[in-house]
Amino acid sequence: VSGVPDILVLLNGKFIGIECKAGRGEPTLLQIRNLKQIVASGGYSMIINETNLPQLEEVLCKIRDSQIPPSMALIASMRSGVL
Repeated sequence: VSGVPDILVLLNGKFIGIECKAGRGEPTLLQIRNLKQIVASGGYSMIINETNLPQLEEVLCKIRDSQIPPSMALIASMRSGVL
């Protein structure tokens, strides 16, 4: 379905939507809207690419351990590819 994140995860009862982009690819407005809706519903969402992929495991561990709020995962991943 258009706009649905590429990877959907359920981690210790926490819903995570992950949008994957290659290179300088940018999410569409529909993808961003859906990622924000996930956060508004209490889930987590993020955008990953080659730049921030190495930090994905660390972020997932922080989500699992409730060390970051849902909105921070999306905001951090949208800032110049750094989580």
